[in-house]
Amino acid sequence: MSKKPHKISLIGSRATSVLSVTLVLIFLGLCATLGIAVHRASQAIENETSIIVTIVPGEDPLRVSELKRQFNASEWVDSYDFTDAKTVLSREANTMSGDALEALELLSGNPFGDEFVLHIASGWRSTDSINALTERLYDTESVDIVSGDASALGSANEGLNRMMLFLSILAAVLLIISIALINNTISLSIYSRRFNIHTMRLVGATNAFIRRPFVHAGMYTGLLAGLIAATVIGALQLYLMLYDDLIGTWITPAVIVLTAIGIVVAGTLIARAAAWCAATTYLNKSFNQLFKR
Repeated sequence: MSKKPHKISLIGSRATSVLSVTLVLIFLGLCATLGIAVHRASQAIENETSIIVTIVPGEDPLRVSELKRQFNASEWVDSYDFTDAKTVLSREANTMSGDALEALELLSGNPFGDEFVLHIASGWRSTDSINALTERLYDTESVDIVSGDASALGSANEGLNRMMLFLSILAAVLLIISIALINNTISLSIYSRRFNIHTMRLVGATNAFIRRPFVHAGMYTGLLAGLIAATVIGALQLYLMLYDDLIGTWITPAVIVLTAIGIVVAGTLIARAAAWCAATTYLNKSFNQLFKR
């Protein structure tokens, strides 16, 4: 009868440990999901990096053709979209109204030139590269206006990098918390069996033999917590993937599976390492220290 409260307390502590580690792993899974979304958003911004080049109105078609040849041969141009002056005029006229449209109709010629939208190659998508390319294009004959989004790219990358740093710090803090929780649970379990441990030492049991069941218990705690957390995060990711088409391009079924595997493996390894450290620390204590809480 006297062992019932102790047994209930130990089971309660293990349940609390599983719940606590599960919550930590869920937060880690959320950090991983946000990290993936931030990384994909950064890639999307970089992939859309472009420079708009407007040619001098009425420029010789031969010179425009020469620019096309140069852009095709350039290593920093991934691809480009070309719009002739007539199409640009029609596009701009559709966006105008009132006095601006009347003034445009009074003009005898086309005030707009041909337009290139240059999609930048992957190795040239930094802010410094965009600024250097913009200056180079301004020095090119036949070019009238050059507009690049280097400042927008720099601001977006700076914001995304700050978010990634915050997520990394948060994940590290949560990792420390999970290790501390498991360590406390294993320490309590060892303390509750200190008399058995002392008896096992008297008959020649090694620390490795004594440590093994505690490490296994820690692994089972981490595995169970990982499975629960992976289920919760997977359901959340699936909901987001089906809820929004844009998020669906970032969070794919492969990402959901890999995240779930990562959570389960991380939970098991973290719990095993924490249990091993807690058991080793406790078993390295002297006889008198072993009976002190």
